[in-house]
Amino acid sequence: MARTVPGRRVVVASEILAETAETIEAADCVPETRVHKSTRKLSYKERLQRRLEMADMALLKYEERLEAGGYLEPEEERLFLAHQDSIRKLEATLAQLEAKDHSGDTKTDEQLAVDLIDAGWTFDDACRAFQHNPNIRHLVQEMLNERE
Repeated sequence: MARTVPGRRVVVASEILAETAETIEAADCVPETRVHKSTRKLSYKERLQRRLEMADMALLKYEERLEAGGYLEPEEERLFLAHQDSIRKLEATLAQLEAKDHSGDTKTDEQLAVDLIDAGWTFDDACRAFQHNPNIRHLVQEMLNERE
């Protein structure tokens, strides 16, 4: 058993482990290991959609606090921004897969960029996704101006 010396507490690891083992035996509790009985057979696109849903759920606790007028600690803010970045990447991957699936109705780079802007991307981020096209900024700006 741990003993207390004036001014400090001396703890012996073997005694702590023995006490813990006795406590577990006395409580007759064995940690239950969770075993999945079945697994889902999901396609790549379905797995991405599931991950996107999970990432959205991970953001809920931060969104609720911010909407209530609270603030985030620096570590929480870092995690919040990391979740948002992950979501943006997942959305881009899904958009690419959907564009590939609908290859019959192929869209141009500028049409895809406008779709990304409609989905919430900034103008710069959407144009950066199509860096291989040197005229993308001008073409996207024209398409946005035509819509207004």
